[in-house]
Amino acid sequence: LGMPIKIFVGLATFVISIPLIMKIIASNFGAIKHIFSEIFTMMPFILISASNDSGDKTEKPTPKKLQDAKKKGQVAKSKELSSALTLLAATLVIAILSSFVLKVLSSSMTKYLGSYLNFQLSQESLVGLLIKIFIDIFKIFIPVAVPIMVIGVIGSIIQTGFIYTGDPLKPKFSKLNPISGFKRMFSIRSLVDLVKNLGIVSIVGYIGYKFVIDNYYSLLNFGNLKTGTILTELASLIINVFVKVGIALLIIGCIDFLYQKFQHNKDLKMTKQEIKEEYKQQEGDPIVKGKRKQKQREMAMRRMMQSVPDATVVITNPTHIAVALKYEENSGKAPIVVAKGSEYVALKIKEKAIENNVPIIENKPLARLMFKEVDLDKEIPFDMYKAVAEILVLVYKMKK
Repeated sequence: LGMPIKIFVGLATFVISIPLIMKIIASNFGAIKHIFSEIFTMMPFILISASNDSGDKTEKPTPKKLQDAKKKGQVAKSKELSSALTLLAATLVIAILSSFVLKVLSSSMTKYLGSYLNFQLSQESLVGLLIKIFIDIFKIFIPVAVPIMVIGVIGSIIQTGFIYTGDPLKPKFSKLNPISGFKRMFSIRSLVDLVKNLGIVSIVGYIGYKFVIDNYYSLLNFGNLKTGTILTELASLIINVFVKVGIALLIIGCIDFLYQKFQHNKDLKMTKQEIKEEYKQQEGDPIVKGKRKQKQREMAMRRMMQSVPDATVVITNPTHIAVALKYEENSGKAPIVVAKGSEYVALKIKEKAIENNVPIIENKPLARLMFKEVDLDKEIPFDMYKAVAEILVLVYKMKK
């Protein structure tokens, strides 16, 4: 809501001050060449500062980097685009509700002027009058302000999405650093903002100037019109100016949004080392990760070896593979693989079995098949029942 009012006030001020502005421009025309000369003299320093800022950050920002920036409120956003959408929304609301606003204003003026002669000034009557005035103001303000504010919020959401963060409100003492402030003053971003603002001022100024030239005689003729006609004509002229300014700002805002998005991604660029560090944080340091897996394997190995003494039989091939089975007769379940391994692990299983008097039976095909097909702590499949049953019978005979 604030932006359209600012533009309207700015246009009015511009129209009033046109003679003074023209006089100042005419008197200082010779200094324009000097001003542009100074700007071009400073240009190399601005470009050097911008190139130093980029450093060796050559990699595109990762999704995590972009997400973290968004959580901090660092997003690509064009104020000009939001202002343009708000101004156009205000223009649309004024166009739709102008007759309603004029009707409320007219009835209010008639009411207050009509009751002026009979008005008895007192504390109670003054309070009552003020309340009535505020009610009439809100009758106009709410229907006009609410849609404009809603469009303004929607314009921001379209650009940035939903952001819930208070980080931008936190005080940052780094902004008080004079060196950082100097670098911000002489940067590509500052140069772009300068060009953009000059463009906005020039376009809005031109529209205001054209408005005065095209409607000069109409404005002079307002003195001969009735109040209602003046208000209607003035509303039409304001809507016409607002539409032109809004479209101009919308074009500038769209271009600025694309630039802000480009600059935002450029500001968030990363070095190769930063990407490596982020990968380590997300996936874990490969060295630490390897040690963690090694520790997990060692713990699984210890648990497996602790199950060998309780095994019913160890089946081998005989040197490279060993599988330990546990079978409980009254459990109603099939035998379970409690330990298995190849090479060094197979050797350890056999040593543990010998220490605890667990029978070791050689059966190459069955040992290989179970090692490949059956996971730890799982029952053997149905197609192995017969072969395992024969081995269990042999084990029970050996025990007797």
